[in-house]
Amino acid sequence: MMYPAMVSHPAIRTARLSFAAIFFSVALLATGEAAQQSSAVTAAFTIVGASEEAMATLNYCRAIDTANADVYDGLVLRVITIYMPALQRIDEILPVEGVRTGRGERFYYTMFPGIRSLAETEAKDLAATLRLEQVIASCRAQRGDFQQQRGFFIPPESQFQKETRILKDWH
Repeated sequence: MMYPAMVSHPAIRTARLSFAAIFFSVALLATGEAAQQSSAVTAAFTIVGASEEAMATLNYCRAIDTANADVYDGLVLRVITIYMPALQRIDEILPVEGVRTGRGERFYYTMFPGIRSLAETEAKDLAATLRLEQVIASCRAQRGDFQQQRGFFIPPESQFQKETRILKDWH
């Protein structure tokens, strides 16, 4: 029996994508910057969170399904390729927004390790709720998701239309 991919199920994906936004909001509240947060920064962190979630899940799959490590390596490269244009645009925006808020060019980048760590923990926690066979089946389903452009393999401009429009229009 095939199990749905760990994060391709719409309800799970919707709930899990909010983790980056929650982390980002808490981090900004802690620094007192929440009121100065721009929509471009919020959009950037939504997309960064989704890309980190994809990478963490695929890396976790690689670690537990070592027989197919080369497949997961290829899928990681596909995720990088899919997200690269948006991430390049984000890399143009974050330093300027950091300076605008008076926190410096690198301010927003200091949050990336926390997002990555949270994404890794989320992937492991979700997998812990399933039997090993289910996790491996879910991991192996990622190849089908790539072929069908589902889940992690939906380009950000299709998956996050509002956010990519905000990033495109930012000046």
